[in-house]
Amino acid sequence: MVLLGQRPLDPPETRSSLAIVGARILASALAEAPGHAEAFARYETEHRVRVNSKRRGVQTAAAMLVPRTKTALLARNLAARLPPWRKNSLTRIF
Repeated sequence: MVLLGQRPLDPPETRSSLAIVGARILASALAEAPGHAEAFARYETEHRVRVNSKRRGVQTAAAMLVPRTKTALLARNLAARLPPWRKNSLTRIF
């Protein structure tokens, strides 16, 4: 069996690590399931949990880096200018 390509659901920043984990999940599912259809369904279910978790992390980071509102942009820029030992001071500003 040969599997080619990246899963389009995987966030680009995590594709390598998800590919390795996904290969392990698929191999385990193929070894334990009575048939390939059941194995693929198990793989899809188990791997999707990991992908969705990573996707949420990527979306959160993207929202911080590229704010959608002027207020969020101001907050991000102010936070970036604070010295490292004063990061918690941002909550006092707003």
